[in-house]
Amino acid sequence: MKQFNVPRKIVSTIQMWGSLLLILLALIFSFTSIITLKTFENASDISEMISEVVPGADLEIPEEIEVSAPKLVGSISLIAKVVGVSIDAANPPTTPEEAEDQAKAREELDAYLDSEEGKEDITTAIALAVTVMNTFDFEGNDGILAMVLNVFISLVGFLGVLILVFVIPIMLIVKFIQALITCLKNMKTPENGSAAVGNKLSDMVSMPLALMLFQCVVPGMSYASGIITICILSIISVVLNFVVSRLREYPAKQFRYLNILQLPAFVGIIGFLVFFFNLINTGIFKTFTSGTFAAYMTTSLTIDAAGGTPNNSYIVDAILMLVYLVIVLSCTTYLDKATRRFSCTVKADKPNGLIGLFMKGKAKDNGLVTAIISLAIFIIPTVVSGMKHYYLDPTSTADEGVASFLILTPDQESALTGVLIGIIIMIVADISVLVLKKVFCKDLTEDEATELMMGKAKTSAEKLAEAEAIVAEAEAAKAAEAAEAAQAPADAQ
Repeated sequence: MKQFNVPRKIVSTIQMWGSLLLILLALIFSFTSIITLKTFENASDISEMISEVVPGADLEIPEEIEVSAPKLVGSISLIAKVVGVSIDAANPPTTPEEAEDQAKAREELDAYLDSEEGKEDITTAIALAVTVMNTFDFEGNDGILAMVLNVFISLVGFLGVLILVFVIPIMLIVKFIQALITCLKNMKTPENGSAAVGNKLSDMVSMPLALMLFQCVVPGMSYASGIITICILSIISVVLNFVVSRLREYPAKQFRYLNILQLPAFVGIIGFLVFFFNLINTGIFKTFTSGTFAAYMTTSLTIDAAGGTPNNSYIVDAILMLVYLVIVLSCTTYLDKATRRFSCTVKADKPNGLIGLFMKGKAKDNGLVTAIISLAIFIIPTVVSGMKHYYLDPTSTADEGVASFLILTPDQESALTGVLIGIIIMIVADISVLVLKKVFCKDLTEDEATELMMGKAKTSAEKLAEAEAIVAEAEAAKAAEAAEAAQAPADAQ
């Protein structure tokens, strides 16, 4: 493939300032709507709760309510004021000053609720509350364990989404400040700061996928335009870094490695997308977290209470599915790292914990370990769905078999096959990097590979200039030694 040989200073300038602009735009959009609440199924419940919390309020409930970080802060603040006024109303004042303060607080609250901003805040707060409450299955007959687990998982999913609404702007504020400082320090030498600024948005590509996983357990909640725009800006950042990596010149061996690195990374990204969206379509994540499994466990406990002998293999199901959930939540890192390899913005990985503070990070050119571990996402549901547990029913004279809680439909089985296909594509792509590097890049050092992956590789001219400077320095030192040796006899006389 041809090298375009555009001067590194020019492409680095484009990369550094272009990336800073994209980070700034992402920061701006992080304060817009991140999640959307679908209210068409909960409209009556929302109206009823509004009438209870704010009697006499006449609020129009839109079909969709978009939630942003500022709106969420406003809603929480408003709820705190409503609760404060309600507590005051339940506790009559004991002094004229207290009565005046309570009346003033009530007037301020009424005035705020009459404003457009106040109406939006109270509608958003109550819509959030109703959305999460309607995920709880209080009317089911699956037992207390099923209800408790359902409530717990729904709360975790709901709080996970709300935390992301707050965290995303904070992350982007930090990224923008760091990038701005780097740009200002390297205005005259953009080649020294372009890589550090260019890699800031790569990890935001997978943010909508994380929201999709959380939203699996909170029906009626979806991602909004803000997070989609941030994702698009992140993709543009990845494309910008990729184009920049192809425009400049490299020494021959690093250029071969660049071609070996980027094509499998692109194939790996495609494989991950096939894997992930089929994973969502299986519905296995939702089946486990919706309380179905808790009802399954309750059956065993009910048999035990009736004098039967439950099979402890139910515990095996629980352990397997918890492992499954952990792997599902961690597998999204594959996309982040694959996009970094594709755009040459790889970050050096350090071991977790205190050990990482004392060790140098290492840039990796493949995600084979993650891809292989992801096979468990296909294997575990296949194993669990084929399980059949047995217990001794006191009303029966024979062992009765109970099918697993996870009974896959044909559509789910088809989607699970798609999961396997995506994983295979990822594994093949990552293995190809190892094989091709072994064949075509035998003379490439680890430092040279790391420089290229991190976007810091020098051009042939820069390497030649460095070599000439080293030679000149060595010759100067040698000449100085010779001069000193020649001067020594003269000094002795």
